[in-house]
Amino acid sequence: MYYVVYETISLFGKSNDNCVAAFETLEEARLFAKEVAEQGSPRVTIAQEMGEEERLAN
Repeated sequence: MYYVVYETISLFGKSNDNCVAAFETLEEARLFAKEVAEQGSPRVTIAQEMGEEERLAN
């Protein structure tokens, strides 16, 4: 599972809200992140969910 974390633009500057959208594939997440960035979001990040075994191994 991939997550796109992005900020919505607020008229009050520092009051930008963080939003999250979930996707099954990296390609879907990248397409959505590109759309959000083109709409002017100040910060867009793609994160990947880690399983319990992966998290403990790191």
